[in-house]
Amino acid sequence: MIQVENLTKYYGLVKAIENVNFTVNKGDVVGFLGPNAAGKTTTLRIITGYFPPTSGKVKIYDYDIMENPLEVKAVIGYMPENPPLYTDMTVKSFLHFAGKIRSIPKKQFKEEMGQIVLEAIAQEALAQKEPSLLESSRIKWLNQSSKINYWTSIKGI
Repeated sequence: MIQVENLTKYYGLVKAIENVNFTVNKGDVVGFLGPNAAGKTTTLRIITGYFPPTSGKVKIYDYDIMENPLEVKAVIGYMPENPPLYTDMTVKSFLHFAGKIRSIPKKQFKEEMGQIVLEAIAQEALAQKEPSLLESSRIKWLNQSSKINYWTSIKGI
């Protein structure tokens, strides 16, 4: 469950969002629509703990994002529109790195790599490339793949 209460964010004197309220319950599928500069990205960055709110509360399950940031980050994944790349790694080494920092057990990681990654790329040559040499759709795919079992959103929702 995601609970957003009276969420407000200012950048200096510029108001990005004001008193945003909503709840996403288990099983809900939601879209976040609005014109450019409406505050969609700011709201998502706050929900995922990348930006602090100016005021208001966000809870993922019962974890407050400001009081329990590590617990929140353990159950939520976020891929920005322009994801960061580690250009000194191959695709394969990047995915192994992502698995390690998420403490995914080796057996589970190998199973999910086999199911998700190796089926999707279907060729070893791609796994040996530097991420910066991939086309943009593959870069987004790579970053999404690095979340492995964060595919749908929050674990369990």
